[in-house]
Amino acid sequence: LMDVKRNESEIIVFMFSGTTYVQDIRANRPIRLTRELLRRGIPVIFNYHRLKRTDDHPEYKGDILFQIPIDVTKYFLSRLANLNIGKSKIFMISYPHPVIPKILNRFKVNGWIVMYDARDDWEEFEKVGQAKWYNSANEKYIVRNSDCVSAVSWPLADKLGTYEPIEPIQIIPNALSPNFLSEGYKRKGGDTIKVGYFGHLTSSWFDWDALISIAQERPSYQFEIIGHSAPDNLELPINIELMGPKTHSEINDIAAYWSVAIIPFKSSLLSDAVDPIKIYEYMALNLPTVSFRMPQIEKYPYTITVDNVEDFCAAIDEFVNHQPLKDVLANWLDSNTWEDRVDSMLDIALKSQDQDISLLGVNK
Repeated sequence: LMDVKRNESEIIVFMFSGTTYVQDIRANRPIRLTRELLRRGIPVIFNYHRLKRTDDHPEYKGDILFQIPIDVTKYFLSRLANLNIGKSKIFMISYPHPVIPKILNRFKVNGWIVMYDARDDWEEFEKVGQAKWYNSANEKYIVRNSDCVSAVSWPLADKLGTYEPIEPIQIIPNALSPNFLSEGYKRKGGDTIKVGYFGHLTSSWFDWDALISIAQERPSYQFEIIGHSAPDNLELPINIELMGPKTHSEINDIAAYWSVAIIPFKSSLLSDAVDPIKIYEYMALNLPTVSFRMPQIEKYPYTITVDNVEDFCAAIDEFVNHQPLKDVLANWLDSNTWEDRVDSMLDIALKSQDQDISLLGVNK
């Protein structure tokens, strides 16, 4: 607390993340927003999830990042709500955990700006068994009582807009991490046409059946799949290689030989709400992208979205023969950075700072 009080920043952020602690391999939206806040000298209290209470948690290094697991955080929420440090305080809710409705208004009464940043359609995650804690009533309460709400995609913003927020939902997509691309990265190509993917591999939303069909339809292409949580006992064609999780630098080295990047997610309301971070990274690698239906990315440069395996294969063929023009993707990414996203979030949050307290707990 003393380190925060001495800090010159006029803002402190309590990031209620629902993700892992801040790390490189699984650097998702809350982590990347946090890294940009820290880069600006803004202190962050980072609440994260751990699988077991016996798991070690990151040691506090005396800097402006304090990380604490949710099973511990819940015992300190009242003290956090009453934190008095003479700064603008932003409570950024990154997922609708059941504890939030119990304490949200306490934070507001004590001068915190409450911002709900919806990064996924949690209701659809619950339907595929990935967010068993989810309750729609909790999310509706959070949307209705937060000072401001942002969503990662326009379909998700449309959905949350029906929950009667205080102010219209703001769309703040994902972005490119400034340290993703390795220094001196260059496309290399090769004799074999390689098609690549990196990210989550759970069968809840990764369409393994479709990928297998695509690989069988294009036996001369090599499919390199990077990531974690792949199902056990997969029977894959010989031209699909599972490579496991990789660091950013390792991904750069592998992807330099790819011709096309893919996002073979199952078409559903879950994927409709997504703005995948990986597509920004694909662009940074100067790779075109083929994806199953995903409305948010349909108009992104060098991106083709399709509805079936046949069209997916045809789109890969098209991009194999027509690569991105020099600097087109790089120029688009220049205005799609995490710095831009944090600018938007802070602007929205601070503008809502004077929200009338009479709205607390009351529907519009």
